[in-house]
Amino acid sequence: MLIELRQNSYRFNADPTLVIPLFRQLPSDEYVRIIKSIVDLSEKEVEEVLAVVVRSLPGRYRNITSLFEEHFNNITSYFDEAGIDPDALSASRKTLLGAAFTFDFPVEAAGLFSPSVVLHPDQTELNSGEQRLIFVLRAIGPGHKSSLVFRSGVIDRNNEFIPDPGGKLLSAGEVTLPETFKKERFIRKLQCLNGKYNEQLYTHLSSQLHETFTTDHLRSGLEVMAENPNVPPSFITEVEQALETGFSLDFSIDAGLNEKVIYPFAKAEKKGYKNPVMVRLNHSTEGPCYAGTCIADSGSGLRFKIFTTSDFYHFEFSNLLPEDDQITHLALFPEKFDGKYFMLGSKRNGIYLASSPDLMHWGNFQCIYEAQHAWELVKISHSGAPLLLPEGWLVITQGTGPGGKTTLSALLLDRENPGKVIAMLKEPLLTSTHGEGLLQFGLVSGGAIIHNDTLIIPYSISRFSSTYAEISLSTLLSHMVKSAELKNN
Repeated sequence: MLIELRQNSYRFNADPTLVIPLFRQLPSDEYVRIIKSIVDLSEKEVEEVLAVVVRSLPGRYRNITSLFEEHFNNITSYFDEAGIDPDALSASRKTLLGAAFTFDFPVEAAGLFSPSVVLHPDQTELNSGEQRLIFVLRAIGPGHKSSLVFRSGVIDRNNEFIPDPGGKLLSAGEVTLPETFKKERFIRKLQCLNGKYNEQLYTHLSSQLHETFTTDHLRSGLEVMAENPNVPPSFITEVEQALETGFSLDFSIDAGLNEKVIYPFAKAEKKGYKNPVMVRLNHSTEGPCYAGTCIADSGSGLRFKIFTTSDFYHFEFSNLLPEDDQITHLALFPEKFDGKYFMLGSKRNGIYLASSPDLMHWGNFQCIYEAQHAWELVKISHSGAPLLLPEGWLVITQGTGPGGKTTLSALLLDRENPGKVIAMLKEPLLTSTHGEGLLQFGLVSGGAIIHNDTLIIPYSISRFSSTYAEISLSTLLSHMVKSAELKNN
């Protein structure tokens, strides 16, 4: 560490005791077997077993009655096969059946890292020099399934973080899928998500749909296409999965921010979300608006997501579609330029700039910076959204060098022309010193903020813990060298 940068002692640590209740996925014959076993119990046995279950629940679930009811409704299709009339069952037996297909998923049991930070929409009741912050982090549970979780609190005038009390009743929210789709936009999304199929397949699908169509209408068209031996079954599957990739997510008003979990529910995103980067958009005229980008993992491929919210109770998710399929790790600018949205993206060899008219389709990726230092020769990326200073756009970079060491550094982009690098550090801000076994864990950061003329940079120090570092802006800028004085881009 060659620049005077202070590492804070506060830690965001993973808590393996935090769980969300999920519906248990089983083979059909297992559902039938368990249903029959519970139906065979006497009413007294049902009451006794249910009492044991309920006694173990305080402090673990929110709205447990409605949750068990929902999970009971998920299995009603198996009652005919079991030869059982569900309407003849008592309320206690239905509750026990719902409980039998519920299990705890510890969202942070395998990791908590990759922090990104934004200013909270509520900045009231604070002392001078304080700001309320929201951190979003990647949490990993069993099976390496990743969710997004939140932490909030106040950073004081001395840059010390005072966390809000953490809740124990986690909520995954309520997912709502859209009722209608626009044909042109849906077909274009399919082609961007997976363009490996013959163009005739997309044309064929388009001919089956109205200009505005419903889910049922699409599935009817897919049934017709499935009868054609020239249509691969994988194409049908991927079209069906595309229906789930755009959705809204709502949390109840009594759920604290620290209790909210963005959990992957769609099959096309079954391994979860990673690399979260949030930014507060400054061009909204209707109050604060936040946009986040992340990568959704299907287990066989990666896709980009964008989510927006104004209050952290209601979220809208959609696909983010870069034309360059080699671009990774996206971050939005908080400002528009000439009516367009701008975004940074990364490839192994450099940092790129792209624009979009609609926050969904992104093209014209242009390289604005290529690796120049030893610490970034293996891989170079940005870390989070650019920060606007009077001197220009400050971009924190993350480089990987020989031996797997990762390093945080910084670039300065022209204020009016963000495609132009005007200054950069010629030495690192911070270099990883933590390792796990034979591998360096490295530094993973998803963005920074400015607080009291100080740059606050959150980053991971291990798979299970994150912190933040700080440096005065004047010190940072004094160490930056005009790009013309270094190797030309």
